[in-house]
Amino acid sequence: MEYLGKNGVSAYGVIMYVQFIFVAIEIGFTIGSAPIVGYNYGAENHAELKNVFKKSLLILGITGVVLSGLAQALAIPLAKLFVGYDQELYNLTVYAFRLTRLRLFSRE
Repeated sequence: MEYLGKNGVSAYGVIMYVQFIFVAIEIGFTIGSAPIVGYNYGAENHAELKNVFKKSLLILGITGVVLSGLAQALAIPLAKLFVGYDQELYNLTVYAFRLTRLRLFSRE
C-alpha cells in the first residue's frame, strides 16, 4: 500500500489468481506421478525411478518454458479481462505480470 496503493494490491490479486492456474498444471503432474514413484520405490526398482525422474525433469522443464511463454503472450488479454475497466490499473497489472513471470522463470 505504501508504494503502489490500491492499484498495487489489485494488480497483485490478479497476478496471484492467474498464476495459480499456471502452477496448478505442474502441481497436477507431480500429484499424478506420485503413485508411480511410490510403487517403484516400494518395489526397489531403482532403474525405473531414475527413468521416471529424468522424464519428469524433462516434462516439467518444457512445461515451465511453455507456460512462461504463454504467460508473457497472454499478459495483455488476461489483464484486460480482469482490470480492463481502469487504464492505469491495467498498465500496472501488465507490467507487474511480465516482471513476475520473468522472475519466476529465472528460478526454474
